[in-house]
Amino acid sequence: MEDGDGAPMLSIRPSAEILKPDLLVYWTSRPPGDALPPDAVLVGSLSGTSARRLALPARARGGNGAIVVYSVAHDEVVAHFAIREALAASAGT
Repeated sequence: MEDGDGAPMLSIRPSAEILKPDLLVYWTSRPPGDALPPDAVLVGSLSGTSARRLALPARARGGNGAIVVYSVAHDEVVAHFAIREALAASAGT
């Protein structure tokens, strides 16, 4: 998804209240593992149930890279997905 100026954006709409504490959302150019990749760029935070639109780096244009959700309180990656795969899955619905 892009904003009116063509900048890549990520829309997140939690289906239930987020219970994990201190969740930060990052974009990275490489597939994440169990740790936050060194090139990760902070794009926002998650909490509660409200929808968010987060600006992604220009390098994310065209579905490049991955999104990582990281818990600061637990010092762990709690979720990650490749942007291109998520776009393909949403196009098929």
